[in-house]
Amino acid sequence: MLSEELREYMKGKPLDPESSDFREIFISISGSTPQILTESLYYYLSPYFGKQRIFEKILIITTRHGLQQLDRHLLDGEIFGRMEKDLSLPSGTIQIQHEDIKLISDQNGEVLEDIRNTEDNEEALTMICNVIKSFTDEPDTRLTVSVAGGRKTMTSHITAAMQLYGRDQDEVIHVLVPSEKENINAIGRDVWYYPSDPSDPLQKLDVAQVPILKMGRYYLTGDQLKLPPRKLISVLQRKLEDAADHAALLRINGKEFRLGPETITFSPMAAVMIRYFLRRRFTAECEPDCPGCELCCPTKIDILDNITDLLTEYRSFDSTGGNHDRIEDRINKISSDVNYDKGLNWLNSHLTSLRTELTNSLSSRYRNLGLELANFKVSSEGAYRKVQKQGEAHGILVDRQRIVFEN
Repeated sequence: MLSEELREYMKGKPLDPESSDFREIFISISGSTPQILTESLYYYLSPYFGKQRIFEKILIITTRHGLQQLDRHLLDGEIFGRMEKDLSLPSGTIQIQHEDIKLISDQNGEVLEDIRNTEDNEEALTMICNVIKSFTDEPDTRLTVSVAGGRKTMTSHITAAMQLYGRDQDEVIHVLVPSEKENINAIGRDVWYYPSDPSDPLQKLDVAQVPILKMGRYYLTGDQLKLPPRKLISVLQRKLEDAADHAALLRINGKEFRLGPETITFSPMAAVMIRYFLRRRFTAECEPDCPGCELCCPTKIDILDNITDLLTEYRSFDSTGGNHDRIEDRINKISSDVNYDKGLNWLNSHLTSLRTELTNSLSSRYRNLGLELANFKVSSEGAYRKVQKQGEAHGILVDRQRIVFEN
């Protein structure tokens, strides 16, 4: 919590306008150059930059190697005390307690010396995500998260964590310093911690706002957010794919059916029948997402009444021509058969083949769209009831607003 002295100091100061709305939390990853921490803090504590924030808590995520560098450069408090004095801040404005340094450990609780392999990275990801989630679970906080320090994988992990758990008010930043100062820090001689004069171009500090998509808290439930990071990422990816699938149009061009990036080409007879069902769905005057009715899902008798049109379209799709005569002869017999027994046998056989081809060909993207053959029992009053096995009527229940016939 902020001390009374610090609260008194803050009165009338040109703080970031949103600071009064939140408890300010600063989180940084750290590695071989802990002065990134002082550079970032100077930017937000100095009135020169107009972004003044007084952080209630400062957390550092690091390894054993990073802790050694912090011990060597910062944790004795000398640099922080000097910065407070230079900025006329009350003593103790910059406070880093032992529990504020989060050390990445392995499954046995041993602190990692460095992050060097896949197992280390998994432990780092889990630990970083836990830290970010714990503070974003509190609605009155605002996180300022620095990704400038540590290994590149740590930068990736903390950015991913902010995508999973971040909220609108939270920020991801990267501190920028003159290249000359970076070189001094790299060789470890005359380490530069922060500007002595922020208006000096040779000591110019800047902070880049890193744009990220904060998706997790907007797509996932509270229980899902409790999942381990890898599992959570998989669930979120599936959610995003489902959302994209829900918005995609089914574009039909001959035997080709395209949904988003995926294109499927069906056999000639399967394509003819799918097109027939989709055209019936497209032209029906029921609701776009109707669960199935006599308007959008024809009975077998309706299908047989349109058998000549189906054959005409089949001729245009079957380039071999090998089955034309046989199918035309069969259809002629069907059309002249008063009781439709032969026609029903023929149709049932092709519906079974169609169902098999759809099952074997479709990815989850197409199945989520509804590109499956639905079967219905039809009561004596004409009511439709969906069933698993073959019924008296059939249809493909794709929302008609997503159906586009290109050819």
